[in-house]
Amino acid sequence: MKLKHQIIGLGLVGIVASALLGGIGLMQTINLAGTMEESNAMSGALQISQDADMMHDAIRGDVLLMAHGATTKNAEQITEATKDLEDHAKNFTKALQELEDQPLPPEVKSVVQATKPMVTAYIASAQKAQQTIAKDVAASAAAIDEFQAAFKRLEDQMAKMSDAIAKSVEEFRTVARGKVSKAELLVSVTWVISTLLLVVGAYYLGKELSQPIAHAADIANALADGNLHTDIHPAGSDETVALLQAMATMQSSFSGTVRAVKSSADAVANASAEIAQGNHDLSARTEQQASALEE
Repeated sequence: MKLKHQIIGLGLVGIVASALLGGIGLMQTINLAGTMEESNAMSGALQISQDADMMHDAIRGDVLLMAHGATTKNAEQITEATKDLEDHAKNFTKALQELEDQPLPPEVKSVVQATKPMVTAYIASAQKAQQTIAKDVAASAAAIDEFQAAFKRLEDQMAKMSDAIAKSVEEFRTVARGKVSKAELLVSVTWVISTLLLVVGAYYLGKELSQPIAHAADIANALADGNLHTDIHPAGSDETVALLQAMATMQSSFSGTVRAVKSSADAVANASAEIAQGNHDLSARTEQQASALEE
């Protein structure tokens, strides 16, 4: 494979890893966004429940204010108690309806639905008590007792509803914390795997490039030292394989040239030896002939 393609491949691995990490992060963000919406809904339900509980107590105060105003003949307090009861009853009913409209778990919604008719009965009891007190405070003991019984029944039901909502909120918080932990773990694992892939890819690419280059440098040094018998092993990318093959061809060419030069030198040496031997023989014959002539 060409070095260019290997580098492009490593870059693509990095892009895929980044896209995967970003995609997982986006999915977890969307998931957590939904969790936050549910959390806001649950927090809103808890706040509405507290507001409803305040209206429960406020209506009792309106009845007691009516009793005090009737006893003291205070028309202003009577008017105020009547108006406040109307406002508090309206807010109480509205709070229960808002609770029922919230995306609550089925078990909590069933408690809210069971509470609504008790609230209606409680408001009716309060209105009846006020009307009875306004007419004859002395004869209102039975109506007040009836109202107090309704108050106690609703108080127990309100406590049950508040506990159910609080329990649901706590369970939701546990689930939300689990989702957050899962998201952190998933993103962390993806990051670690992506990093490892990039490190391994970079190490492999560096090895594929550095080892053949180092081998080529060793061969070049051997050629410079006159060693024409070094083993050459083409490996790595297409470019380094081509480089080492070219160096193998160059080594073979140098070896052929050296062998040719050596062969020529040997031939010249042999010819010189033959010429020297011929000269020696000629000199010997000349001396022999000279000696023969002298004799």
